[in-house]
Amino acid sequence: MKSLTKIIVIIIIVYGVCEELPKEITTCSRSDENFHKCLAGAIQEALIIFKDGSEKFDLPKIEPFKITQHTESESIGGTPNFYLKSSLNNAEIRGLTTGKMLRTATRFNKGYGIKLETAFDRISIIGNYTMNGKVLVLPINGEGRCNITFVDTIVRVESHGKYITKDGDEYIDIQEFKIKITPKRVFFNFENLFKNDKKLSDTINSVMNQQWQLVTDNILPGYEEKIGEQLIGVCNKIYHNVPVNKIFRE
Repeated sequence: MKSLTKIIVIIIIVYGVCEELPKEITTCSRSDENFHKCLAGAIQEALIIFKDGSEKFDLPKIEPFKITQHTESESIGGTPNFYLKSSLNNAEIRGLTTGKMLRTATRFNKGYGIKLETAFDRISIIGNYTMNGKVLVLPINGEGRCNITFVDTIVRVESHGKYITKDGDEYIDIQEFKIKITPKRVFFNFENLFKNDKKLSDTINSVMNQQWQLVTDNILPGYEEKIGEQLIGVCNKIYHNVPVNKIFRE
């Protein structure tokens, strides 16, 4: 009986704790005419506060943010002389907490929706890659470490979800998360593009950096899609445990 009582107390404590955001995070009133300005600041606060993750919400670290899904990308609109198929694993994104929130937009009727636009001076994806395809007349079949750095970048996020009810409270369930990364410049460093031929690998890296827009257009959409899928689960760790009216006040 005592053991059962302890279990019940633990459950009450856990669920009681999870129904409140940290006090340091600003919550914004939907009826406030400056709601979206307030929300932009609150999101930036939350990124810093959750920088190292949160045991309370089982949130992973944001800085750096580990890409846990195997991320694949295949050329869209490739040409006979330029075609890339690549994947990332054991990768991470660095710099997500350094952005400046430019604008937000929300929808609360007929489901939940939010759009965010954030500016970053520099963000990087660092990890292990595999790549095959063709650049100019040279076939590529490489694997190793990579560093993809985006400079002066706008990241647009759009997510949608539905409402679910638990114990009389309404919660958000995110079902779609789209990301669009628009940089002014990208720098690539793929080690070992040609196995045992560093000089040729360096040459192709140089070509890829000269043609950075073409390379970006080829490989980025697949990365954006997989990262967006992972972020659905991350966001729902908050949304499933804190009622709507405690995140976005009436």
